[in-house]
Amino acid sequence: MNQTGSQEVLIVDDDPDAFMLLALALEEAGGCRATVAENAREALQAMYQVDQPFGGIFLDVLMPETTGLELCSVIRSIPGYDDVPVIMVSAMKDRRFVMEAFAAGASDYITKPFQISDVCVRFLRATKDRPERAHCLEGIAARGAPANEPVKSPDEAILLDDVERAVSRDAFHSYLLHAKARLKIPMHVRAVRIADFLRVYSDTPGQELAQALLSVARMLSGLTRDSGDMVTYFGNGVFVTCSTTGSSIGAPSLKSMIEEAGMPSTDPHDKRQFDLIVGLDIPLEPDTHADVFDVLNRAIDSANPHDAA
Repeated sequence: MNQTGSQEVLIVDDDPDAFMLLALALEEAGGCRATVAENAREALQAMYQVDQPFGGIFLDVLMPETTGLELCSVIRSIPGYDDVPVIMVSAMKDRRFVMEAFAAGASDYITKPFQISDVCVRFLRATKDRPERAHCLEGIAARGAPANEPVKSPDEAILLDDVERAVSRDAFHSYLLHAKARLKIPMHVRAVRIADFLRVYSDTPGQELAQALLSVARMLSGLTRDSGDMVTYFGNGVFVTCSTTGSSIGAPSLKSMIEEAGMPSTDPHDKRQFDLIVGLDIPLEPDTHADVFDVLNRAIDSANPHDAA
């Protein structure tokens, strides 16, 4: 049965047996028409030769020269591919690879060996999720605006370029969804909020604010290095982190360390510092009915002035 509407898909894998198996399976089970490429160069050539963007892309993680992770980042920068499902396919099961895949913009991560029916179902799910993803990407992209550009609105989710373990807001959502549904591992989510952010936004030039937000992100990344927290910026002065073990330091200790390190002032002539509000560590258990977005909202709400620990 053609469940995916005769989608044109691109498969990139340097193993001919692997990509031919996947191509045949998608064509027979899902009604997809597959184009195959053995490396990043061939993939990009195929993308620029088609009149319309591919409806989905499957990438092997480990390929020579340009890896699937690197290629995924490139694909997300090409016009028309912001919301196209990109599914990573790999034998690598280490959490680090999964995290890096979502950080690069992957929609899903499938480990080899895989069941063909599972691949088709997950591609169909990613395709159905595309309108919602596209809505999130309207205006200020969920993947964020570059941090070297001025912040243009309070809710802008800037990209945290060159910050260790930092990902876009969109990738953060995808990673949590994948961790709960596929990895079956407990996650811990925490929010850190810049107090009175609307005033900070109003009083601070956009470029200076973008650099200050980057400084906060670098500090949070550094302070949570031991627990390997993934870090993102949600906009409105809110940073969110997640880890599999809970942050390596509790909320009171984290707040103390942030204050000791000294937050950057938004004005080089002003010695005042940001007041950061550290929220609670909210668990996301894989075997419960807890919704990812509900957990995120609880974490963010706990970083409100009257609720924070």
